[in-house]
Amino acid sequence: PLSYHPDWPWHRFEGIDLKGHRSKSLREFLGQPFDLVVTVCDSANAACPTFPGAAKKVHESVPDPVVYGTEGECARQKFRESRDLIRRILVPLVARELNLA
Repeated sequence: PLSYHPDWPWHRFEGIDLKGHRSKSLREFLGQPFDLVVTVCDSANAACPTFPGAAKKVHESVPDPVVYGTEGECARQKFRESRDLIRRILVPLVARELNLA
């Protein structure tokens, strides 16, 4: 797993404290059942075309804002855009895939 930098601004937009959180390896979840696995990173989708224990897996490509850096207004705007895209696309997608809508 890749790590994230705790000072990256994306989580602070919402007042979320991620101290103590970490990226996790797929191995930590082997043997656990999942109703749905959603990938948003193209490289994660390519690396894990299937997910052990997942009843269903879907992929929605979301641009990685970190390519614009982590400092400055341009970077903050790209993080906001990715955050908003995730909300706009993934909330209804998960509801639909799990028959919650």
